[in-house]
Amino acid sequence: MEVSFSKFEKYHQDYVVMLIKEGNFYSCYLEDAYVMNYLFSFKLIYSNHLVKISFSKVILDRIRRILELRNCSYSILSEQLIHFYLPHNQYLKYLEQENYQKDKLLSSLSKLSYLELLSITQDSFK
Repeated sequence: MEVSFSKFEKYHQDYVVMLIKEGNFYSCYLEDAYVMNYLFSFKLIYSNHLVKISFSKVILDRIRRILELRNCSYSILSEQLIHFYLPHNQYLKYLEQENYQKDKLLSSLSKLSYLELLSITQDSFK
């Protein structure tokens, strides 16, 4: 993961989803992971103070089509770097929507009492 994240840091551009090939998977980090989580409901993975998502290379073409339909610019880093910029990039819109959803959840949780929080189980989030 450290090698992929160092590639991310080297090539990443603001407001562009960076898809990095990792064997049979593609991964996104930090804000890009939140955008992908909002658009595709991919599970966020937290590790070593980083957040990322991963998906199989089998669905890359579908992911690209949906990003294009949603006007979200992206770059793919595998053997070479491929950029796909859209004229009306909506990256920030999706990142703000994801942040709004998180803020709404945190606001709801802050209104719960301590005993109510203790009664929440993992099944509550499925």
